[in-house]
Amino acid sequence: MEPSRTFQSTRRQQVQHCRFLRGQIRDFEAKFEKKHGRLPKASERGTQMSAIYEQYKRQKRSIRDGAATQVQAVLRGSYVRMHLNRGESGMLRKSSIKTNASGSDPHSGSKFSRVGNSATSQSQRKKINGHSQKRDPGIDKDAPLATLHEEKKKIKQQLKKFDTDYKRQHNRFPNKQEKEPIRHLYERYNEVKGAIAAREKGK
Repeated sequence: MEPSRTFQSTRRQQVQHCRFLRGQIRDFEAKFEKKHGRLPKASERGTQMSAIYEQYKRQKRSIRDGAATQVQAVLRGSYVRMHLNRGESGMLRKSSIKTNASGSDPHSGSKFSRVGNSATSQSQRKKINGHSQKRDPGIDKDAPLATLHEEKKKIKQQLKKFDTDYKRQHNRFPNKQEKEPIRHLYERYNEVKGAIAAREKGK
């Protein structure tokens, strides 16, 4: 089995397990809120539910870390392709100058030209395939409020780390186009933020 398919299969199982745990937490909080008129505090969860909360938190962290690893892999591939394309462009320019100086036809289909076209097509295909990857599942607006705040905090840290790492390497912050590989993190952040606002407004 290919590594990418193995990763997707593992991630799918993690998401399913995470949803199962989230359902248990939601049922527990609904019953507690019906009885006491409020959500339970951490000290009121009991040993069994506290273990479920902790397991749910670890599972969510594992899913997010896996997504971050995929983003870093995409970025590394993008940087490699960018440098390769730059190197091939330089070779093409040198070849064109040399051919023109000898009086030959610059469009005769040189070896470098064929290599450049092949590499460009391959790079474009990889770029398209990279952006066709599935996004994270939609936010469950019934998830525990504390969990939503925790996820919002973690995503914000990932976004900040991306900017910091990019600036360290390029001596500047990335622009909008250069943040395209982590667009799904921004979308996820806005979904979580909206869910929190809706929950707090409904109190």
